[in-house]
Amino acid sequence: MWESQWIHYMFNCSLYVLVGVPTPQPAVKALIEYDGQYLLLKHVVSDQHLWTLPGGKVEFDESPTEAVRREVDEEVSLTVDVGSPVGIYDFQFDNVHIVATVITCSVLSEPPCVDTTANPADETIFNHEWVTKKSGVSDRPMNDGLAQVLASL
Repeated sequence: MWESQWIHYMFNCSLYVLVGVPTPQPAVKALIEYDGQYLLLKHVVSDQHLWTLPGGKVEFDESPTEAVRREVDEEVSLTVDVGSPVGIYDFQFDNVHIVATVITCSVLSEPPCVDTTANPADETIFNHEWVTKKSGVSDRPMNDGLAQVLASL
């Protein structure tokens, strides 16, 4: 059900093109939980080292669920069970406006073995950590919108 609402929202965003406004790009972020901890990745975004969640842009003709599975596999080599969305935030970099939906996921393999070396994107993941909400999220530099979504959990 939520995917059809999400697709409707993103279709409405595409109408911006008709009036000359740059189209926001849909993206997904995976809130991966394992044993009471969440996976965070450290990236460089606009020359800043920021913590974020695995994820990326939704490809043409791809559902949010498919995008989450693909992005998690590409970035951290994990297989996940995709849950439901818990928040939306947006950000801009390199003249691109991204609207990211944060979706809960659980790891299907135990113990999870994170591998960031196979990431095909032109980005470097400098570090990863499994953190608890109380001890690891609030003290790390990250996008304000993502921080608000995580704080609301």
